Amino acid sequence: MGYAMQHRFRVTVGESVWSFSKISNIEMGIEYEILREGGNNLAPRILPMPQKALKTVRLERGVQTRSKETESVQTLYAGMPIEQGIGITILDAAGLTVAEYTLQGATVVKWEIGAWDAQSNQVLIETFEIAYTGIKRE
Repeated sequence: MGYAMQHRFRVTVGESVWSFSKISNIEMGIEYEILREGGNNLAPRILPMPQKALKTVRLERGVQTRSKETESVQTLYAGMPIEQGIGITILDAAGLTVAEYTLQGATVVKWEIGAWDAQSNQVLIETFEIAYTGIKRE
């Protein structure tokens, strides 16, 4: 049995494979209200409520020189819808698929670039924050 390693994943949009060094904040939950039912105090009811805020995922990568492989990622901008959804594949040590997730209803809501420091030798990181309406586990 292969376990998922935190550092082995692939991000796809349609046919394009995107390179990111870190993905964080993937979650799905519901807003709810607890209703106490008269005469049945031992078993309150949970009522799902409309979602008040979208969930967001953070994708981080090192800034790269423009190339054919990086062109689709470099055209992302805040407000851009990603209609195909975002596929995230978790891989085991042998490169085999452990789990697959699709983020649905995705829109880029923020783009951020790290601090520029002339005295540093670290890779410049850019971060994309993408809101999504749902997540599907394949």
